Amino acid sequence: MAVTVRSTPQKSFGANFELDGNAESGSLVLSSPLGISLAQLQWAPGMARLATVGEVKQFDSLDALAMATLGVDIPIANMFDWLRGKNPIAPHWSADLSELAQGRFSALRTAPDIAAELKVFLSID
Repeated sequence: MAVTVRSTPQKSFGANFELDGNAESGSLVLSSPLGISLAQLQWAPGMARLATVGEVKQFDSLDALAMATLGVDIPIANMFDWLRGKNPIAPHWSADLSELAQGRFSALRTAPDIAAELKVFLSID
């Protein structure tokens, strides 16, 4: 997974990921290419938690967690639909699922203020 936020200064982040659960409750584990754990996200109705090395932060929602950490809304909940080949409306985001059969998709945020890009490359174990 790679995320680029075209803010000033630009932010870029890339990691391997394991996504489990669904849009209502689940977990996302981010790790380096060498398998070192970078962060663990967990969410359920009314809460989201981000655990990194030595720090745990609590949020009211998955959207609030994404906004606080990246400065832009990343539609993590929509990823479950995108992975199934569905393309629901995500405000300010446009997903390209044309390469999903090859194990990849991307999504672009073009409005309102900060542009961002999400690229996902899949490896099914």
